[in-house]
Amino acid sequence: IALSIMFIGLTMAQLVVIFVTIMATIRRSMLVSISIMNCEIIECCV
Repeated sequence: IALSIMFIGLTMAQLVVIFVTIMATIRRSMLVSISIMNCEIIECCV
């Protein structure tokens, strides 16, 4: 029983790590796209 609990805990931790990594990647790509859009808007205004 203890082994199965440890296994479930490990898989949950791995899922959390994967989820956090995916969220960080999405956030970074969003920030990059926003900064690119801002540059384009500034260039258009200039």
